[in-house]
Amino acid sequence: MNGIRIHALTLLALLFVSFLSVSAVTLQAQTTASEGDLLQYDWPQFKGDSSFTRFSAGPAPDTPDLLWSAHVTGVQPYLSAFNGMIFVGTNTSAVALDRYTGSIIWETPIEMVREWPIIYKIDDSHLVVQSTCLNPQTGEVIWISPDFCADTGIFSSNVYSPEEKMFYLKVDSYTEAWDFSNPQVPPTFVWRTYVPGGGRTGIGTTYGDGKVFAGSFMNLQMALDAKTGDVLWSTRTKGPMIFDGSYTDGVFLRGGTDDNTMYCFNATTGEIIWTYIPDEEYPYDGGYFTSGTAVAYGNVYEPNKDGYVYAINIATGQLVWRYKGPGTVLWPGFASVADGKVYVTSGEIAQYGGKGGTSEFVCLDAFTGEVIWKLPIEALAPRESTLVAYGRLYLIPGTVTDAVDAISGNEYTTFNQVWAIGEQIVPDVTIVPTPTASPATFAVDSLILVAAVLIIVILFLVFLVAVLRLDRHKRRETL
Repeated sequence: MNGIRIHALTLLALLFVSFLSVSAVTLQAQTTASEGDLLQYDWPQFKGDSSFTRFSAGPAPDTPDLLWSAHVTGVQPYLSAFNGMIFVGTNTSAVALDRYTGSIIWETPIEMVREWPIIYKIDDSHLVVQSTCLNPQTGEVIWISPDFCADTGIFSSNVYSPEEKMFYLKVDSYTEAWDFSNPQVPPTFVWRTYVPGGGRTGIGTTYGDGKVFAGSFMNLQMALDAKTGDVLWSTRTKGPMIFDGSYTDGVFLRGGTDDNTMYCFNATTGEIIWTYIPDEEYPYDGGYFTSGTAVAYGNVYEPNKDGYVYAINIATGQLVWRYKGPGTVLWPGFASVADGKVYVTSGEIAQYGGKGGTSEFVCLDAFTGEVIWKLPIEALAPRESTLVAYGRLYLIPGTVTDAVDAISGNEYTTFNQVWAIGEQIVPDVTIVPTPTASPATFAVDSLILVAAVLIIVILFLVFLVAVLRLDRHKRRETL
């Protein structure tokens, strides 16, 4: 009798311990998967992706809570995020920051060719800053190229395409392609195409669906074959096609400066599908589109010198909404979009003519333009230094002077800081909904597990009671 009781209690204890162990393993597996899901929401180059959409499909902060402020001496505009880290540059080094704390993981001295270095992800084991390739995990220098440089001029946005494994550069009056199929060694030159109206400054190069969209100071927009450099089409416009545009779903969008016009091109044929001009709806307020676009949710977003942030429907060219900042903007930056929100500098202290403006950084509802929150800061527009990655907003706070188009780089004040904004994320604890394991799925799985264990325990207790009754019955027969 005592032996039966001891074995029964032992089995019951083992079942309980097994239940706790399985529950812990399930929770840990779910948490690990959630952390991995957050890591997929990276920002591998300063415009987000090779199509310059400046959109993240992951979560983004609803509040302006400052999680940390990291001090990086001499930090320059632009950030990128990949391999679970945040990357920034100074005029003498590349720096990797911990995404949770802002602490410096590594800092590698680099001989920069020019100011404002930009860090690009090539793959999980290689990043490029100007002419140098580093290991993203350690900061170790892999190679230095005497011929290739990722930065080629002031406001000349170059692009790496992981789809083509090629880097596309604007070099004076040409667009060049460099082969990165073996990133362990310096890239090789592939092709060069003449682009009329080229120059050293202010021309962006965007990739999309096998095409390279080159900018020009002439009144034209061109598209090149990404593999050969052949001209696919050239379309006349009313003003220069400079700075940056975005590719999405078969169209290319770019805001014109001189003519204050947003253009939507058929990316295959070059046909102008529509144009949007704020002046046609509202009295002229000295506006122009300039630095670059963002695309998401069927809209194209861009701030304008007139002080408004515009959301325009990509299918129709109709205005969806516009948000008015505290005044006109000396030189607009570009928006970042994620999780139904638009983040952008909407007010600047610096103004032409000596009068002072007001700093403002705003978070807007991407569908209505309503204000969610705002801060009295700037994020270095027109070199807007923001990104959304790992569920947070990262930015470099700073201002610009009315000498924004100078060559020296002294027109920017960065305060030597990098900020992280959003909700606190605790490693190995937080459970985040994912496409394969939503909170509802996790809850159902947990309930099934608990129910199964309880059924086993109940069956065992029923068995134990039956054994005890049988033992009692045998004892009575013996007596």
